Amino acid sequence: GQLLPAAAEIRSAKSRGNQALVLTRRGDFRVGLTLLEAARAVFARHGETVLVHSQDTFIADVHAALGNYSQALQLYGQAFAGFGQADLAVDVAFVALKRVECYLRLNLNAVALDLSRDAIALFEQVNAPAELAKARVYRALALARLGQHQAALNLLDLAARTFEEIDALGYLGLTLLQRADVRL
Repeated sequence: GQLLPAAAEIRSAKSRGNQALVLTRRGDFRVGLTLLEAARAVFARHGETVLVHSQDTFIADVHAALGNYSQALQLYGQAFAGFGQADLAVDVAFVALKRVECYLRLNLNAVALDLSRDAIALFEQVNAPAELAKARVYRALALARLGQHQAALNLLDLAARTFEEIDALGYLGLTLLQRADVRL
């Protein structure tokens, strides 16, 4: 059947958004960002708030990849609030983890430590072991930077066990390397 004009425009915007994700993964951030922002505008015009928040997350990912952490955090904050209002716990948890990573990159370790507690609790609620372990690694990094080495080592051990249990061997290796860094 024929799509209504709004439905056709939304479908086209979704397609452009998907194309943008491929482009940004390839490193073509400028074109990808333009497509993501255009898709976001379409979704906003049609009141598709969850899709707007998804685009905010993708746009923030591009800014984070470019080192624009403050811009990324602003967009992640919008997405976090929007997903929370829509009661989308998994999306809230993923965005929480991205926020923690940005704060770590900005060396705002106390903020990262505080937010990591929330990310851990969210991933425990949605039963996502890999992301829970990543959140524990981020919390451990913040703890180590704040001089709480034993607590960091304990969390890294817990994360390493989880990565081993789920056969996430790449993450396991990185976690063990980070553990060695904390011990130094």
